[in-house]
Amino acid sequence: MRIALVTEWFYPDVGGVASHVMGLAKALKEKGHEVTVFTPSGLEYSDNGYRVVKLKRVAPLPHAPPRPGSLSLLGSFDVVHAHHAFSPTPLLSLIKASREGVPIVVTNHTLAPLPTVTSRVLFPLRLFLSRARAVISVSKASAEFISRLYDGPVRVIPNGVDTELFKPPRSKPEFPRVLFVGRLVYRKGVHVLLRAFTEVQREVRDAELVIAGRGPLRWPLERLAKRLGVAAKFLGYVPRNELSSLYKSAAVFTAPSLHAEAFCITIIEAMASGLPVVASSCGGIPEVFECGESEVGILVRPGEPKELSEAIITLLEDSSLARVLGERARRHAVSRFDWSVVAGMVERVYEEVIT
Repeated sequence: MRIALVTEWFYPDVGGVASHVMGLAKALKEKGHEVTVFTPSGLEYSDNGYRVVKLKRVAPLPHAPPRPGSLSLLGSFDVVHAHHAFSPTPLLSLIKASREGVPIVVTNHTLAPLPTVTSRVLFPLRLFLSRARAVISVSKASAEFISRLYDGPVRVIPNGVDTELFKPPRSKPEFPRVLFVGRLVYRKGVHVLLRAFTEVQREVRDAELVIAGRGPLRWPLERLAKRLGVAAKFLGYVPRNELSSLYKSAAVFTAPSLHAEAFCITIIEAMASGLPVVASSCGGIPEVFECGESEVGILVRPGEPKELSEAIITLLEDSSLARVLGERARRHAVSRFDWSVVAGMVERVYEEVIT
């Protein structure tokens, strides 16, 4: 099968969509498909067995649409899979592919409140999405959101993780290190984590907070950490090939998001790494933790520093509980989120829309 994946963001850009498309492209290639990624923001190369085509924008602006004709190759594919339905490149690919008669699949990676001024704003999006033969969402929460813009059924297929890259360390970490990985923006709740960590430091000697990621709030967060007296290390951007080692160095992973979290890929990277996870119960995050009767982590209410600190302290002080949750999390990640499993689900959607 010849598959075109279209995305606004790709390596070396960071973020959930770029990470998802990279993992899916590699997994589909390993299943024997011919895969090409079309993107205006990535690097043009042919590593990992799939091709990446760099699209030129009409203007040197981050969200400017691709030039007319740059998506002309889409007509030669068996299926076009557009990622993120709210940016110019995937939306234009819907028009181009539908005109060429190529089946279109769209994956929604977004969870956001719809604007109150609905009809005029949303009507164009409904027209774009009506061209898709299938719509996928990464969680039930994000499926509910996109179903307001798409009249057909929405399939839920989660994000995937490379469980060979992200796996547990051979030995237990030496230090009580708490790790956060993500963009430094308000909705990720790092300011809540910093306030929670004041109590963690009082209760757990040598506790250390490591924050990996970049974003507009880095400087204000560093100032807040200093004012609170929190021993936080801000690493900035960490290359993907170094992330697995960072997870292995931690004792606990935390995702203190406040809202609009459709899935949170870093949680399943931490789970695959055998880390016990403390995360906010918002958006699609609780779905990531669903594992029958077994607990694979601790969920807390968003924006509650006291609950967050208590959960972190519990895992740092109770090594037996931390070990059990970490082992369960690893098994859960392998069985449900490994890219071979997720790509197989996507593959079946392709087969449906082609026949």
